[in-house]
Amino acid sequence: MYLKIKDKEYFKLLDENNNLILQLSISDFNSKKRLEELDKTKTYNIEIKEVKSKRSLEANRLLWKIIGDLSREMQDDEMNIYTLLLEETKAKFVWIKGLKETKDDLLRAYRIVKITRYDENGLAVFKCFEGSSKFNVSEMRELTEVDKNWASEFGLNYDKEPKYE
Repeated sequence: MYLKIKDKEYFKLLDENNNLILQLSISDFNSKKRLEELDKTKTYNIEIKEVKSKRSLEANRLLWKIIGDLSREMQDDEMNIYTLLLEETKAKFVWIKGLKETKDDLLRAYRIVKITRYDENGLAVFKCFEGSSKFNVSEMRELTEVDKNWASEFGLNYDKEPKYE
């Protein structure tokens, strides 16, 4: 489970055994809902990670404009080009084995689901990408640069640099 926590300050409190008590303020509606749904009889771990800047909508629009132009030039499907870009930039993915019919279920959780082969038991081996909507600024910049490089090979130029954040 993921809880969105945007709080720059916290107060240091200690209990009677000198253990640190961390109190958080959670304002995001979905996080509050998930917190309320937790089973109160169970114990949970909380992980605190640095928030990375997400890619901007402007960068996303440019990415898909270029993919659309490449699609016409290459006479190929936009999603196939997108998959090739993700593979070239070594975007994060997971391998999952399952029945061929599992693909539709996997597409509910992942943006790209590709059957790469079948194993010795006849199970499909899926390569699953979350997609660029989960990218941080650095990952999006790299993906867009590869996209622009491919486009330049077809004489397509995109000089305007988008805001990535």
